[in-house]
Amino acid sequence: MYTVLYVEEEERIREQVKAYRFWQESEFSLKKVADRGAAALALLEKEDFDVVIADIRLPSGKGKGTFAESVRQMNYSGALVLLGSSCSFEAAREGMHLGALDFIPRPVGERKLMEVLTGIVPELERRRALKAQGKQGGISERQMEVLYGKLLGKEDGGEGLKKYMEEILNLLEKKYPREEQRKEAVFQIFQELYRRIGREFPWLLRIGAAVMEEWDGKKKEKSWKEDVFTSLDQLEGMVKRFHLDRIDGTVNRILEGMAAHLGEGACLVETADELELSRDYVRILFKQRMNMGQNEYLTMMRMEYGKSLLNRTNLKVYQVAERTGYGTIDYFSRLFKAYTGMTPARFRREG
Repeated sequence: MYTVLYVEEEERIREQVKAYRFWQESEFSLKKVADRGAAALALLEKEDFDVVIADIRLPSGKGKGTFAESVRQMNYSGALVLLGSSCSFEAAREGMHLGALDFIPRPVGERKLMEVLTGIVPELERRRALKAQGKQGGISERQMEVLYGKLLGKEDGGEGLKKYMEEILNLLEKKYPREEQRKEAVFQIFQELYRRIGREFPWLLRIGAAVMEEWDGKKKEKSWKEDVFTSLDQLEGMVKRFHLDRIDGTVNRILEGMAAHLGEGACLVETADELELSRDYVRILFKQRMNMGQNEYLTMMRMEYGKSLLNRTNLKVYQVAERTGYGTIDYFSRLFKAYTGMTPARFRREG
């Protein structure tokens, strides 16, 4: 269960949010509601919350600055989700600079709140694990940066990535005498890699793609070291599938917009409008930068989101189709089978 602190100055909205059924039907619990920034900061000093939700312009109530800035200064270890009256990328980008994990334009409906909080579960799990373990896999920050760079192709990838991981495993063998300690260290390294991907490409969290594959180093058919490289191949496969090595700042903003409007039929039009660019210009730019059509990429995003919903929720298949932007269950099912090789129902059973 993840605990939430919701900060809202308007009483009407506070009561509306408190009445959402989502709090009783999900893994999120609305632990406290505060009406001022100062009151919320006082709560954060005394109690633990996994998520804090507040307006990006909310005053701190303690001198100059906003509530979000004060939360950042106090090194809050949970997740900050910010609200705003504007859905522009400038506001969302400002929120990210303040350490927010996601940004929600007002008004905040129950469905939108559910989608955002469900999307950040992988990051919440990572932070909870790190808080409990208090470590980053037993390697230095520089080593982690090099490993992440090789994964994203910023430094030599491919064999270079595998060779560097082998060096890390050799280092862990010298550092930790017991095999279980080494396995736990590797698990934390993978958690950190996924966290960094989610931070650089937050839209991947929205669609549930940057979720760490189950790894415990205990697969009977392989040694635990072989299992490490199998997991590394899976992570590298995600990087290649989404062409993360090609994404620049502009394309990242396009993809964030696409993820935000994923369930809408006019997703690409809405994204272009938010960027204040023509649809044709965005389409051509995307093709040039990504070497892949925007419609094809959108379908991939929708299928990955559909996989996440089928795995993580009890939504009916027709509801998953609606959430992913398809008007009919038949069309969604046909695309899903072409993408995964399985029908949605079979994927839910076996995926």
